[in-house]
Amino acid sequence: MDRVSLSTRTVENWVDGRVVEAYETWICLASIPLPSRYKIEVYENTVRSQYLANAFNEDFAQFTSKVAAAGVNPSKREAKAKEWAVWHRIAKLTDAANLNRISIAKAFEVYRSIGLPKALTNYFSFYKKLCDFRRNPEAAIINAKTGKKSNAAKKTERHNEVLELLYSLPNKYKAPAICQMANEIFRKEGLKELGYESVKKHVADVQFQARTYLSRHGGKAHSDNHRAYIPFEKPLAVGVRAEMDGVKLPFKVWDKEGKKLVRPWMFAIIDTHSGKITGWSLDYSETRWLVVQALKAQAKTGWLPKEIWTDNFSGKDTPEFDDLEEKMSGLGSVIKYCKPGKSQEKPYIERFFGTFQDRFCREYGDWLGMAITSKNLNNRPNPDALKAYTKQHGFPTMFQIEERIEAMLEKYHATSFSGKATPNELFAACQEPQTISITEMEMPYLFWHKTAVKVNRGLLKIEVNKVERIYKAGVEFNGQNLVVRYEPEDLSEVYLFADDEAETHLGVLQQHGLISRNTIKEIGTADQANRKERAAEEAKALALAAPHMTSKEILTIAEDEEEDQLLSFAMLPEKTEGRKRGNPFTTPATLKVWNPNDLD
Repeated sequence: MDRVSLSTRTVENWVDGRVVEAYETWICLASIPLPSRYKIEVYENTVRSQYLANAFNEDFAQFTSKVAAAGVNPSKREAKAKEWAVWHRIAKLTDAANLNRISIAKAFEVYRSIGLPKALTNYFSFYKKLCDFRRNPEAAIINAKTGKKSNAAKKTERHNEVLELLYSLPNKYKAPAICQMANEIFRKEGLKELGYESVKKHVADVQFQARTYLSRHGGKAHSDNHRAYIPFEKPLAVGVRAEMDGVKLPFKVWDKEGKKLVRPWMFAIIDTHSGKITGWSLDYSETRWLVVQALKAQAKTGWLPKEIWTDNFSGKDTPEFDDLEEKMSGLGSVIKYCKPGKSQEKPYIERFFGTFQDRFCREYGDWLGMAITSKNLNNRPNPDALKAYTKQHGFPTMFQIEERIEAMLEKYHATSFSGKATPNELFAACQEPQTISITEMEMPYLFWHKTAVKVNRGLLKIEVNKVERIYKAGVEFNGQNLVVRYEPEDLSEVYLFADDEAETHLGVLQQHGLISRNTIKEIGTADQANRKERAAEEAKALALAAPHMTSKEILTIAEDEEEDQLLSFAMLPEKTEGRKRGNPFTTPATLKVWNPNDLD
C-alpha cells in the first residue's frame, strides 16, 4: 500500500468485501473507491511494463542458444531472443495457473505501452500469436517449422502500386477493405495475395501516408493537419530562424475612399526561439509593400535574422521584392519559401495568428470571429451584440486598429503560455543571438522604393501617388540616368545613386516646392538669357583687361559704356539693385555701387 501512496487509514475504511484467511487479507476490487483503485491499477501496470521491459533488455540471454540452434542469421539472433523473452513473460502473466494473472486484453495494453520495435498493433493478431506461442514457442517466434514465408518476399512494385491507389481513393477505405479489394485484383492478375497484417503495416508507413494524404483527405485537411517530413527543431538562439505571414484581422474598417467596409491585413515576423514579434505592418490589402514594410520594421530594430521562412505570397514575383531579396541575401539574411500547401513548415507564425485572433482580438466588442471555415459556435460573436456595439460606437479607423495591435502585442509578449517563460523573457535571456546587424545608412539602400530618373536642367522629377516632386541634383548630372530611392511616407529627402548603386552613393537631395510645367519653361528661358548676359559681360571685361586681344568694335563699345557709366554714378541714389542670375531657386545676387571718390 505504501508503494501506491495509500495510507493505512484509507485501507482500514474498506470494510465491505474483506475476507481474512490465515495470514492474508483479501479485498474485493469493486469495494475499493475509484481514486484508490486508479492508483493501484496505475502502479500494477507500471510494474508489469517494467517486468516485460527487463525481459527485453536483460533476461534474453537464456533464449539465445535456442535461436542459434534454429539456424537464425547471427545478425538477427539477439532480436529474436529478445522477442522470445517478452512473449515468454506475456504467457506467464496470462497463465491460468497464476494467481495474479491478468486478462489478454490487459496484457495487450501493457505490451503496447513498452514500445517495442516492430510490435503488433492489432489485438486479434496479438491473441493469435499468443496462442501460437503457447502451442509451439519456437515456431511462433522463428517461424522455421511452419514453412510460412514473409509477406515482404511476396510484394512487388505492382503490389505497392495497387495498395497506394486504393488507399488514395476519397472513399477512405480501411485496411480490411483495402486488403480484400487488393487481393481480388492480385488474383485476377496472377499475383500472390497479401495478408492483412502486411497490408496494414504497409499503409501505416510514414512516407506512404505523406504521398496519399492529399488525395485521400483533400486539400484543406492536407494544409491544416499534415505534418512535414522532417520534424522541426526549435532554434537555440535569437535570429537563427524567423517566420513571416499575413492574415486578415477579425475587424472591419472603412476603405481609403470611405465607401465600403473591408478587413485590414496584418503581416508579421516572429522569432521562433522566443516567440516574439519583431516586425509587423498593416494595410488595407496584401501587397508587396505590406511585406516590405514588415521587413523594414524588423530592420529598424538594428538586425535581421539569418533565415526567414514564408509562403509563396503574390508580391514575391515583383522587381521590387526581387531586388530586396537579392540585397538581403548579400548581407546574409536569406528568405526561404515553404512548399505550396505546407503551412506546417512555418508552425510558429500560424500558431501566433490563431492565438492572437482567438484570445486577444476577442476582447474588443467589434470582433468578427475566427475563420469562416470554423464551425465552432464559440468562434462567432453574438450577432445582436455585435450589431448593437457597432451601432453605438461605429467601426474603427485604421489608426485605431494600429493602436489596438500595439496594445495586444504588448500584452502577448508579456503572457506566459503553458507555464513557460514569456516571449519577452526568452528574448532577453538569449546571451549570444545569431543576428545580422543593419546600420541606419543601409536602410534606404534596402527598403526604400527605387526608381530610375533622367536629370534635366539640373533637376530630377519623380511621381508618387500621382503627384510630381522636384529635386535639385545639379547641372553636372544633366542627361544622366540616376537611381533614386525614396519613402512614400516622407518625401522631404531622397537618396541619389549612380547606375551602379551597389557601390556609388552620390548624396541626399532635399525637396523643393512643386513646380508646374510652365514654370519649368520659364526657368529654361531665364537660364538662356542669363547665359547671353554673362557672355557679353565676359567680352567687355576681356576688352578692358586685354585690349590687344579684343576687336576694335567691342573695345570701342566697352570704352563708351564705361565712360557713360562713370559719368552717371554721381547722379544715382545710394541703393542696392537686385538682378536675376543663375538658378531661380537661389537668392538673387546683389550689385555694389561704385563711388567715384574712391577712384585713383
